Amino acid sequence: MPVRNYTGDRNQMAHRDQVMLTIDLDEIAEMFKELCDAVSHNARRYTTLFAEVFQEMLPNYKTQEMNMLK
Repeated sequence: MPVRNYTGDRNQMAHRDQVMLTIDLDEIAEMFKELCDAVSHNARRYTTLFAEVFQEMLPNYKTQEMNMLK
């Protein structure tokens, strides 16, 4: 199974065209079995961690200015 590239998701989320990201645990397991097990056993912690990291990265993936409503 090919590993998914999340670049498109990051760009869409940076522009608020997408609001949810789904990470496939099978993809994680292919490369990092122990991480997959940890995520499975403590989903809330890893969901928060992934969200914090992703939120911090989003400004780097903004490729166009957004029109803000006044």
